[in-house]
Amino acid sequence: MSAPAPRPPRLRAVVTAVIALLVVAAMVLPAAFGHAQLVSSSPQEGESLPTADEVVLTFNEPISPDFVQTLAKGPDGDLEVGDAVVEENVLTQAISPTASGEHSFTYRVVSADGHPISGTITFTLTEVAGAPAQPTGEDSDAGTDAPATDTSTDENTTDGDSTDDATTDEVTSEVSTEPDTTESTGGFGIPLWMIVIGGIVVVAGLLYRLFRRRPEH
Repeated sequence: MSAPAPRPPRLRAVVTAVIALLVVAAMVLPAAFGHAQLVSSSPQEGESLPTADEVVLTFNEPISPDFVQTLAKGPDGDLEVGDAVVEENVLTQAISPTASGEHSFTYRVVSADGHPISGTITFTLTEVAGAPAQPTGEDSDAGTDAPATDTSTDENTTDGDSTDDATTDEVTSEVSTEPDTTESTGGFGIPLWMIVIGGIVVVAGLLYRLFRRRPEH
């Protein structure tokens, strides 16, 4: 029985090159798919607490301070907010609640690798200082006896409310309330993993053709 023929040198070279490419891909792909995400928040999602003067978000990697968008809302509408402060992977946003009740905080940031992250946190404040007291039965009766207000004033107020609602809608449209779940792409709408694997196949094919044409010695 004859011994098996030795594997051609060019085939060994192609196999070695493919293995090297796979090793490189194994190191590159985790970084490509490692999107940033929210780790924790204060207040937490669904939390009920007396009051809060800031919202703190912690992500699993640093975020860019240049691309931060936030929107805080309470029972009375949009809340006044200060400048967002970013320190590495922590975002701190001061808020000024005006009434007790359910609040929401919508954010949109960009991680260090350029991946956008967005979402909304809802929480309830129960003891906001200076919040108007709930009207009692006597207060309601007294309000009934009060003289009617000027119709023109009501019309102006209604117009103002419509303008405020339009402004709020514009801001809300800028800050997406749905978490971004898109895959990383190479700029052409193609998932990055397909680009990497396709590159490996192309390079392997070129190496095979190259070594196949090269005469053996």
